[in-house]
Amino acid sequence: MADKGAAAFTAATDVFGGKQTAKPTGPFAPQYITFVYIPSAILIAGTALLNVAWTPYAVAVAAALGGYQFYANQEERKVLDPTKFQEFPLTEKTIISHNTAIYRFKLPTAKSILGLPIGQHISLGATLDVKDPKTEQVKTQEVVRSYTPISSDVTPGHFDLLIKSYPTGNISRHLATLKIGDTMSVKGPKG
Repeated sequence: MADKGAAAFTAATDVFGGKQTAKPTGPFAPQYITFVYIPSAILIAGTALLNVAWTPYAVAVAAALGGYQFYANQEERKVLDPTKFQEFPLTEKTIISHNTAIYRFKLPTAKSILGLPIGQHISLGATLDVKDPKTEQVKTQEVVRSYTPISSDVTPGHFDLLIKSYPTGNISRHLATLKIGDTMSVKGPKG
């Protein structure tokens, strides 16, 4: 668990080369010193030198801008919940072959990440009409299958699945019928 103090670090994947790098976080992280504390100090000191009566206004402006900067630099929010299914809309479908496609699903915000640890996968669920091979009866039931995304876990805003549709594959056939804007139930991490 990451410490919230000055020495707190979170692992972030370097997109170029896939190596792990440390991303400093916490109130004394370099991005806050450079973009919050130093500009605020300059604003307040400069205002105090020019007109001491305006200093409280400069403090208020510095606090507002600093608060915005803290908010803008917040870490990505992990969206996966292992206890419940969530709906994610299909935003793009890239056909690779007659029975294989890449499905891109949108996460709640542009800064959201899936939050899938290495070696884990997600569960896709749907209520489908399924034919019982023994009785030949069609029943409506919840079908759940596990898949591993092909997009990086630190990719914000979306996740991608490469799926081959099989004639007997319930979820893979269901995915093949999805249109842009349709949603898919996802839960995880699992495994």
